[in-house]
Order: sequence, then C-alpha cells, then structure tokens
Amino acid sequence: MTVETDRVCLTELLSAAVALAGARPFVSMGTATLTYREFNSAVIACSTQLSALGLQAGERVLIVNSAAMQTAILSFACARLKCVFVIVDPGTSSATMDYILRDCCPALIMGDMVADPRYQAVNVHPMGTTGCLDTRRDSPYVQKGTVCILYTSGSTGQPKGVAISNSGLQFVLAAIQQRLSYLNDDVIACYLPLSFDYGLYQIFLACQARAHVVLRSPAPTSALLVRAIKQDRITVLPLVPSLWEVMVYQFRMRPHGCGGLALRSITSTGQTLQTQLIDEMRGFLPHVEVFPMYGLTECKRVSILLPEEYLSKKGSVGRPLSGTQVWVCDEHGASLMPGEVGELVVAGEHVASYWTGGKTVNDNDVFRTVDRHQRLHTGDYGYIDTDGFIFLVGRQDMLIKRRAYRISLSEIESSLYACHFVKTAAVIWDAEQDMLVGFVVLHLLTDTRVEHINEYLISVLEAHKLPDQYIALESFPLTTNGKVNRTALKELWLTRTQ
Repeated sequence: MTVETDRVCLTELLSAAVALAGARPFVSMGTATLTYREFNSAVIACSTQLSALGLQAGERVLIVNSAAMQTAILSFACARLKCVFVIVDPGTSSATMDYILRDCCPALIMGDMVADPRYQAVNVHPMGTTGCLDTRRDSPYVQKGTVCILYTSGSTGQPKGVAISNSGLQFVLAAIQQRLSYLNDDVIACYLPLSFDYGLYQIFLACQARAHVVLRSPAPTSALLVRAIKQDRITVLPLVPSLWEVMVYQFRMRPHGCGGLALRSITSTGQTLQTQLIDEMRGFLPHVEVFPMYGLTECKRVSILLPEEYLSKKGSVGRPLSGTQVWVCDEHGASLMPGEVGELVVAGEHVASYWTGGKTVNDNDVFRTVDRHQRLHTGDYGYIDTDGFIFLVGRQDMLIKRRAYRISLSEIESSLYACHFVKTAAVIWDAEQDMLVGFVVLHLLTDTRVEHINEYLISVLEAHKLPDQYIALESFPLTTNGKVNRTALKELWLTRTQ
C-alpha cells in the first residue's frame, strides 16, 4: 500500500498544528515550554530576522547551537523561507567542521558557537547580530524542494551530506506515523542531538501528531535517565542501543525504578539492538510496547517491527514501511531468494541524494537508477524471510573472511551479550595481525574475569569465531549520536599493540 501525503512543507505542517492545537504544549526544554501558537510566533519572528539579513531561498544556514529549542525554531524558520538548514553538533571535530563548511557553502552560520576559532579559516565576518555570521561568498543554490542537509559519516569516514527533500520528508513522516501511531496527548522524549536524524524527526513527528516533545541536551545518563523519564512524564521514548543498555542496567540494579513511569512505547534504532536487551526491557516493563526499527540517514526509515510481531519474528527489524520496497541482492545486483543473505537495497520516495561541493549528486556505489527509480544500496547485509520480514546480519565491514571462513562480527557480539556477566560488547578485526578482538564491559556486581568469557563462548560458537583476545573497559567510547565508536576502539587496540 502506498502512503498518501499532501506534500506540505514544515511551515504548513506547523500551521495545521496551530489551527488544531494552538494552546497545547509543543516543545519543552528545562523550565521553558512553548505552545504550538507560541512556537509558531517565535518561528515567524526568527524568519523575519533571517530575511532582513538577505537570506534567499535555496541558500544554506548552518546551525551550530547547544540550545536545542533555538535550533528547532531556526529549522522551522529556514523552512518558512525555503532555505536549507544544516544542523551540526557543537562537539564536532575541527577537521569534520572544516570539511562541512567547505562542502555546504552556508550563507549564514547561526547559533551560540559562532565565536569558535574553527570558523576563522572560512573568511567569515560578523553581521553585528549576536550569534550570526555571514559567510555568503559564491553560495550555490540547491535543487528546489530541499528542506535540509544532514551530514553522516560514509564508509570511508568522510562526512556525507544527505539532501532531504520536502516530498521525501512528508512521505516518511506519514509512513512512520502509520506504524508508531503517535497520539496527540503523547509526551515524546528527544534526548538525542538534533544533528542526528533520529532526534530531529521526533520534533517533526510530534508536530504531525499535535503531541508534546521534551528536549534534553546532552542526554541524561546512568540513574539520571530513568529520573528524567519520570520527571518529564514521557510516554514515547526513542532510544539508541547505548541508552537502552543504560536503562536496562538501572532496572537491574534498582528494580523498583520501573514504577511510576508513564511510558507506553519505546523505539530503538541507530545500531543493532540485541534481543537479550529487548527481552529484559519487556520483562521489566511488560505493559510498554517495544518497536525495533531499521533505517539510514539516506532514507530515514526502512522498516519497523510491531510489538505483536516480536515473539514470532524475534531478531527481525520488521517489514518495510508502506510505499517502501526492499530487495536482497548479491554482489552483481541480482535479487536473492527468501532466506539468502545479501546486501539490502531500498527504493521509495524517501530515498535521498548526496550533497557534495555545491550540488546534489548520486554516488554510484550507494545510489543506482533502475527503470528510472532510484535505489539505495545500504551496505547492510541481511535476509528477508518468506513473510517479508527483514533480518540484519551486519554491515559490510562487519562481515569478514578469515582463514577460509566467512564470519559475522555481529554474531560474535550477540553471543557475548548472551553471557550473563557481560554488560556491553563489541568485536573488531585487525586484518593486518589477523586478530579478532572482543571489547567488553562487565557488570559491576561480578567477580568474573575476562578469561571466563572464552570458557562461555566455546560452548556457543565454533572455534574459528572465538576472539583471540579480550579487553575489559569501564565504558565504551560513543559518537555524538550515542553509537559505539568503533574507530576509537580500533585506535585503542592499535595503541596497545605498538
């Protein structure tokens, strides 16, 4: 079934919410709450200021702001002027920031970080307005209908700008809502960076449903996470696996902490979520619906597993969204049969394009046109069963060939998670030294040593899948989006072997 949308822009989406729920709370952060009507007034005032600065349709506005509510207002203000907003996390490294500045050619930089010395290399000068820099040089225009550019890391580690179109945005918002069914009395947590599409889209989804979204930046951790969920009276909780682990761990330590929660649903995406963690969460919160999901910035969301499907399809990330087609292909692009493992390929109106050097482009390794329809080659490997449910095996770089064996690092990680004294796990392969290295965080209330892990894995894995070495850490390094930073783990391993 194809999802029908009216293809309205964010401004019209907000206008509809104001008309239907103007007095209801829309966005909260700290002690401040704006109703839909108040938020819309702030957007209009902000867009008037941007227009006075000479901003034109199609130009980019780079938003580097630690204040999430201001970032949300700026985003809608840019959309109102048909400008393209680009949100970058203030914690972004200097090298990445320099690349993004050169690549997206912003007309303006907005936010409370404009005095940062990282911007001095791009020949900017103050406009006399606090929090605004004019960088307009030969700023090219993007194609009509582009709403925003979201930067994500490519397989080479070089940032890639994903140009999100108006039609694609509206398409995927409607398709997600069809599965998740956000309600107008929901309180949605947004404890994730707005530079991360999973965080940003919570604002759009809330607006679409006339719901209330609560922003917290940075995300609360440890015991503060559960406390924040209770304090904010959250009903819908979007989590990445690292925050999911934190929450489950807190419930293990303090089972009474499950009481007093207003939660009705939890979603998860960003990285593979181990079924052991899902089972534990369902055990602690049996009344809460859990939605494992799969997606990429290049198309936002691919699939969602419904709560009633979990037990019969455990390990799946669900069926493709309405209007989304997914194939499993071999290395030559030929479609495979159900149950056969290959690369996941996605098509639909939400499949985007890359923005590079002043224009939207299609990377032939990622985007390919077949029968005039664009297909996204995800780089993720998995299979689709006979009922149409997607099962992930891992990314291409998580599948290795070692000593004539094809090995999934994700499978080894799943086995480590199943070990009752392991809290968190990640596996890397040092190809040069032909070493499988397992990183683990052990539960605090255990006297188990890392050598006991191998004793457990021998009982569940073949010998060629066993890590050659284990490294116990107090915690894992994370990216700004809350994902396990595998690059940092590899660097840690290399420093230990030098």
